[in-house]
Amino acid sequence: MSEPQPYNFAKPGRLTAEVEQRVVGWLRAAASLAAKKVAKHLPFPLEAPFRSLEVHRPAEALAALPDAAVGYGMSLNSEAPSALVALPRALALALIGGMLGDTPAALPEDRELTVVELELAQFFVQDVLVTSLQETWPAAETIPIRLRRREPHPKWTRVFPPDDNTVVCSFAVQGPFGESGWHVLLSQKQLMAQLALGMPGAEKVKSAAPPLPEPQKLRLLAEELPVDVSVILGTVELSLAELARLSVGDVVMLNQRVSEPLPAYVSDEKRFKAWPGRVGMRQAVELDSFLGS
Repeated sequence: MSEPQPYNFAKPGRLTAEVEQRVVGWLRAAASLAAKKVAKHLPFPLEAPFRSLEVHRPAEALAALPDAAVGYGMSLNSEAPSALVALPRALALALIGGMLGDTPAALPEDRELTVVELELAQFFVQDVLVTSLQETWPAAETIPIRLRRREPHPKWTRVFPPDDNTVVCSFAVQGPFGESGWHVLLSQKQLMAQLALGMPGAEKVKSAAPPLPEPQKLRLLAEELPVDVSVILGTVELSLAELARLSVGDVVMLNQRVSEPLPAYVSDEKRFKAWPGRVGMRQAVELDSFLGS
């Protein structure tokens, strides 16, 4: 068994599997719709497939943005901005050139945008990106997603509170100029709150819950920490000579009887006994007994 690794409390945990699946499905649908919307603005095809989703602290998320970027605050069902759309300035120049009829073979040399170019960039972001995100929102009813003020320096925006996590959504933009990318950064708290509105029973929620005391916050944080659970199928001891003679197709007899449940470990400590099985096409186990701490 491997040695247990210390947990880094400074690193935000991932979204739960269910939430991440919903968000990724939303972003992929939005990327597909944006590729169709862009056809009415540009004389060349443009693809912007979803690439990755990561959770960071705000400072780390913003530090990863390009130094020369065009960015806009964005709000999800609220007046205050809780998200950020950002793209490299060279990519913005290429898209603006396309809106004016050009087909750039490479990304333009970076420079400051003129007042007219800033207006065209904002129109593109609103009509292609923001509307695609709103129309594909993963709930029975859509929510208002609005573009807010332009952020002169996206890397230094104050959209995200320092005590909140930031969900960084990256897209790979591909066109005749090569490959670039744009990013959508979302407040994790606001994203989770808006997703919750589309879940059964959400209409019964009348107001936000009162702030939790610090001990309860720490307990809830600990309950969300990921823990490795492993179930051992069986073990066997072989001599070096026997190991050297193994080849593909050989059958190795394990020391685990099929009439006995398998040992299940939590952080390298045996905690359960379980029976192997499957659910659909996935392997699974049924807990048989608890061995205590």
